[in-house]
Amino acid sequence: MAGTLLWLGPLLHGGRVTSVVSLPWWALFAACYVASLLYVQVRADRESSQLSLAEIPVVIGLFVIDPPLLLAAYAGSLLFAHWTRRRARLAQDCADAALAVLYIAVAVLVFAAIGPDDGAPLALRSVIAAACAMVAAGWLLAPLALAVASLQHERPLRRGELIRTLLLRTSVTATNTSLGIVTLLAARSRPLLVFAVVPPMIMVLFAAESRRRAARMEFLYHTADIIHSSADFSEFARSLFGTLGRMFSLPNGELIALPEPRAPGLHIRHDTRGGVAMSLSRLTFAEEETLDTLRPADVAHATSGLAGSPLGALLAERNAAHGFAVALPGGDRSHGLLLLYGPAGCRTRLTRRESELLLAVARQLAAALQHGRLADAVSAAKAQRAEPSRDDFYDTVTQIPNRALFVQRVGNALGKLPSTRRPVAAVCIDLDGFAKLSTAHGLEAGDRILNVVATRLRSQVRKVDMAARLGSDQFAILLDGMRHPNDAQVVARRVIESLRQPIPLGDEQVSISGSVGVAVAANPADASSAEELLRQADMALYLARRQGSDRYVIFDRGAREPLVAAPDNPAVAAAIIA
Repeated sequence: MAGTLLWLGPLLHGGRVTSVVSLPWWALFAACYVASLLYVQVRADRESSQLSLAEIPVVIGLFVIDPPLLLAAYAGSLLFAHWTRRRARLAQDCADAALAVLYIAVAVLVFAAIGPDDGAPLALRSVIAAACAMVAAGWLLAPLALAVASLQHERPLRRGELIRTLLLRTSVTATNTSLGIVTLLAARSRPLLVFAVVPPMIMVLFAAESRRRAARMEFLYHTADIIHSSADFSEFARSLFGTLGRMFSLPNGELIALPEPRAPGLHIRHDTRGGVAMSLSRLTFAEEETLDTLRPADVAHATSGLAGSPLGALLAERNAAHGFAVALPGGDRSHGLLLLYGPAGCRTRLTRRESELLLAVARQLAAALQHGRLADAVSAAKAQRAEPSRDDFYDTVTQIPNRALFVQRVGNALGKLPSTRRPVAAVCIDLDGFAKLSTAHGLEAGDRILNVVATRLRSQVRKVDMAARLGSDQFAILLDGMRHPNDAQVVARRVIESLRQPIPLGDEQVSISGSVGVAVAANPADASSAEELLRQADMALYLARRQGSDRYVIFDRGAREPLVAAPDNPAVAAAIIA
């Protein structure tokens, strides 16, 4: 809007400010397009930045072409360069075009306001006018783009990040302005000298591709060394996911190893704090569906809000906004799943080369799980997890039972079912929006929310029942010996109502909601084991999460086949939503 007002206001009747050489619009379009594809990779303080050369043609265009044509050449070439490197993205392309309109408007307005010398287009005054125009546009564009991105991704705008961005933009703009002025001087006095910049551009292209190829090879060598090393298992996971996070710009990772078919999988999770968590459990419904839909030579990507996608539901279980998944290929089956994910603002697409790198890592992990040291490490980790301790049965944050103890208690309740004939129910609960609250308020606030939720869940059940934390933001309730199967619906409604209550965090209060899935076993034929009952509850939770927040779903055995075959059927959803 600001850029449009400038073009409809002081720039409405603006023409070419000055003239150095005659240059058609298509030549400037081509120059802007080529410059947009050229960039220099710079690393400073473990941070990587791309220095674009697209401002050089803008400096030239201020002197040689009308402002509307300059805007068209810059904005059009910028979008065309984006489409060359990736697919069209409507939202991002519209944002880039809007910023281009404002950028060129500010540059032309400042350039004309200072007033270059028409008698000597490349005199000191004209050079100062061009430099001020480019710096003003750059200093306006950088904080604006950063602020818009921060609002879009719901993260705070940090002062240090803003200062670094402004300093980088200023140095890049000064360099590009100098190169643009030098090019104009050469074009005016010796036009053929302009072709002298062609070989350096070609060298930049080849050098950039060579650096990327070398970085990819170094990454593969490094990951192979990590996978086949004899380091401690926790150190192995920390090194592997740290390397993957730096390469693909995703902070969280998870490896689900399945050394044996139809056996519990070893879940190895790495969080943003560098912590490694291991758990031995059967796959959830979303994990099994994701593994079944993945092709051996394909990298799947999704967002947590993608309806009908198993990977989207899997990411929602982890409160992740974006993520990528690849199966660990084997002879006749998949040996596991490699998952990389992160919050809003992280990577949403991988290039073809990056996808090939991720597939290569998956093949290395699959081979190590079958024949390498990773298989021995997984076996040792499973044996270590088999040694009982209090930490193996109670959650360290909320001090309530964890998945292992919960599964054991569910099995005991089902074992008594033939004699008591009192229904047993498993209630699975997933918190909606927990990741955003934890990111916005900090890790301590996240632990506070989990403890409040645990306390509220325990207050909704009897002493003979059990409330447990299954992992991350997932909880469960065991209802043992109910008088009637419909009692589970009453508890599910009470749980949702209790989660809606505000949670105090310091001087403010936050709200959270939950999705609930319920499975009831009224006789031994309804569930042969604790894993089967939990799988049924997890399937109900899967559908509840897809229907939106603040919902609970009761597992219906009669609708189980339609649920799996046609999950988007409204009639099926209506049949099993309580």
